[in-house]
Amino acid sequence: MTSAGHGDAIPFNHKLNAGQMGPRGNPIASKLVKEADVIIALGTRLGFNSTFYSYDNINKKAKIIQVELEKKMLGRYFPISVGIHADAVTVTNQIYNEIKKQRNILDVKNWTNKYLKERIKFLNDRDKVNLLKKFPIQPQGLFKQLRSVIPKNSAITLDAGTLCLQATDALEYYNPPSLFTPLDFGLVGFSFACGLGVKIAKPKKTVVSLMGDGGFGMTISELSTAVDYGINTITIVMNNKSWGAEKAYQKDFFGKRYLGTDISSPQFDKVAELYGAKGFKVNKISEVNEAIKAALKCNKPSVIDVDVDPKALYSFRRDSFKHKIK
Repeated sequence: MTSAGHGDAIPFNHKLNAGQMGPRGNPIASKLVKEADVIIALGTRLGFNSTFYSYDNINKKAKIIQVELEKKMLGRYFPISVGIHADAVTVTNQIYNEIKKQRNILDVKNWTNKYLKERIKFLNDRDKVNLLKKFPIQPQGLFKQLRSVIPKNSAITLDAGTLCLQATDALEYYNPPSLFTPLDFGLVGFSFACGLGVKIAKPKKTVVSLMGDGGFGMTISELSTAVDYGINTITIVMNNKSWGAEKAYQKDFFGKRYLGTDISSPQFDKVAELYGAKGFKVNKISEVNEAIKAALKCNKPSVIDVDVDPKALYSFRRDSFKHKIK
């Protein structure tokens, strides 16, 4: 399992890769962590984005062996049985070499086969969902199309906000580093700017940046930078005409009393054209693949403005306001 936001640590197509854990991960990886007798935490703080600092997301009875380069993070959020202050790669190789010497090999075939069946079923069920005729476009339908058309060697950048955070484990990452996300630091507008940096660092890599309409509005002026310097990334704006995270919380916790959550924006595809970039408009899910393929070939910075269902709202922290007086 990988922690949320680090799904590129293991190639997606490795059969033992369960994906990312926790509320932003998937149920298979999360279930494994909740049932584990021993957890070897390699280079992870077991922090907010993976665990929400809650035993709802990790087995309270598990013995934790934590490997961390930052000493003060050892056992900071959960009690540990063993703390190792060292580089994760070094320790991983040492553990592997020691395991090879052991004569007592546990029979784990049944356990592993059970996991493999559950993982395969999860992935198959995810891809069976038919959202092609669904209108307006649903986020899961968009992610399904992106999984099929984005080249496997791509780098993917995500923004803050619930639409992008839903994509954390919904997309596939093959060649690390290939996932760049601010997670919960609230860096709205991060994805597009980050994508430009990634493209400069790796000019031959396809870079796809997912944004919300609010977030893209914050950094849209950097289109001039992209055009002037030929930084040809693909930006997908999931346009639900709202500040989605804020609207989701107001829906769930404040009786749908919306304040400052609905926003209007210019047509981002046309704005892109005015900057000298390439713009595409997607109204139907069936248009996504064609737009991505055209963006890949255009040899310009490109912006794909995708209309997404404004009602497809999701709160990751449904317990955030337990203290709220009703």
